[in-house]
Amino acid sequence: MNTKDYQILIVEDQQEMLCLLAADFQGEGYQVISASTGRQALDAITPNKPDMVLLDLMLPDMDGFEVCKAMKAARKDRFLPVIAVSAVVEIEKKIEGFESGADDYVTKPFNRQELKARVRTMMRLKESQDNLSRALKNEKDLLAEMELKNDMLLRMNILKDTFLAIASHDLMDLLKIIRVAIETFNAPDIKLSQEQTKLLNATNKNVLYMIAILKDLMKRAVQSGTIPVNLKQESPSLILRECFDNYAALSREKRVSMQGNIPDNLPTVLVDVIRIKQAFNILLGNAVKFTPSGGSAYLNAKEEGQTIVIDVIDTGPGIAAKDMPKLFRPFKKLDEAAVYDEKDENMGLYIVKEIVDLHNGDLKVKSEPGKGSCFSIILPSYKATTS
Repeated sequence: MNTKDYQILIVEDQQEMLCLLAADFQGEGYQVISASTGRQALDAITPNKPDMVLLDLMLPDMDGFEVCKAMKAARKDRFLPVIAVSAVVEIEKKIEGFESGADDYVTKPFNRQELKARVRTMMRLKESQDNLSRALKNEKDLLAEMELKNDMLLRMNILKDTFLAIASHDLMDLLKIIRVAIETFNAPDIKLSQEQTKLLNATNKNVLYMIAILKDLMKRAVQSGTIPVNLKQESPSLILRECFDNYAALSREKRVSMQGNIPDNLPTVLVDVIRIKQAFNILLGNAVKFTPSGGSAYLNAKEEGQTIVIDVIDTGPGIAAKDMPKLFRPFKKLDEAAVYDEKDENMGLYIVKEIVDLHNGDLKVKSEPGKGSCFSIILPSYKATTS
C-alpha cells in the first residue's frame, strides 16, 4: 500500500492536537486535510473526497454522531472509513458511535502508534473494498457490453432470417412460373421427342424439389425482423403495370380473367421499389393462385385524398371470419386450401404486412366465404410524406 495515494481528513477542535496528528500522518506519507468544526468537515467531504476520516466526536458547532452520519450519506457511493475519536468511554456512546456509521472507535488519551496501526488497517480495508468495487464495475461494464453485442447479434440474426424468408417466397413464385411453362410444353397438342419429354419431366421434379427446400427454409426463418428500405420517389402506375404484366401468363394458363385499372396520372409515392414490388407481386400471385378456372382477378388503383389505394380482388373461395386474426401470421394455415399446386403457408401475407408497415402504409382485407377477397394497400402520396 502506497500511503502517498491516500488522503486523510482529520477533524479535531483542539488546535494543538490537530497539528500533532497532521504532522504524524504527513510523516507517514499520507495527504492530510484539516478541519476544526463539523461544518468545515462536511464542506471538505465532497470536493476533496478523502479516503478516510479521523473524527473527534466533541465538536463546538455540531454533534459528532450527526457529522458522521452526514459524511457517510455524502459518500454512499464509495466506502469511507471513519475512526471516531472521543474522551467518552461509556459503552453506550461507543455503540452510538458505531450506529452512526463509525468503523472504529478510539478513546482519548490514545497511543499514537496504536492509532497509526488502526489507520493502516482501515486503509488496507479500504484498498480491498475499492479493488472489489472496481472489479464489480468492470464486471458490470463487461456484462453491459456483452448484452449490447448479444442484442446486435440477435438483430442481425433476425434480419438474416427475415431476408431468407422473403427471398425464399420470391424464389418459389418464380419456380411456380417455371412450372406453368413446363405444363404448357406438356400439353397434348405439343409433340415432343422421348428425350425432350424425359428432360421436361426431370426438370419438373427438380422444380418441385426446390419448392420443398424453400418451404423448409421459410419455416426455419425467424418470423419477425427489421427490413432495411431504400426509399425513393417513384411512379406507382409504372410499378403496378410491371407487376400486372408479370402474372398475365399465369392467369391465362389457369384460365383466370385478369383485369387492371391503373391510371397513368397517379401521384408519386415514396417507396423502396424492390420491396413494394414484392408486396404487389405476392397479392397478385395469391389472387391468381386462389381463383379457380373461369374466375376473375382485378387490380384497381386510385387516388383518395393524400393516399394511393391499390385493391387486389379475386373471386376465390374467400376467407372465414375465424381465420382473419391469423391472416398475417406466418405459417398459420387457413381452413380454405389453396386451389393451386400447394397448401398455403401464409408466409406471403406476412411479408406484405411487414413491407407495407415499413412504408407507413396500411393493409386492409375484406372477404366473404364463397365470394372472394379484396386486399387493399394504402400508401401515403409523396406530397403527404414530405409536407
